[in-house]
Amino acid sequence: MSLSMDDIKYFITVSETQNVTRASEIIGISQPALSYALKRLESELGGELFIRLKNGIRLTKLGEEFKLR
Repeated sequence: MSLSMDDIKYFITVSETQNVTRASEIIGISQPALSYALKRLESELGGELFIRLKNGIRLTKLGEEFKLR
């Protein structure tokens, strides 16, 4: 498994803001590029990290565990 440091930074920013659009503005990349990076990270880790809601996101159990590491 080879995790990109950028993908990990993106994950942290999204988990802190609980909003992909807001996180993309903070990071300075487009929202679709950020969503793609998160999907790539989820693929590497073998499961969903976020529960996507209408007004933001919430971490899954896997997301919580990954954040602690």
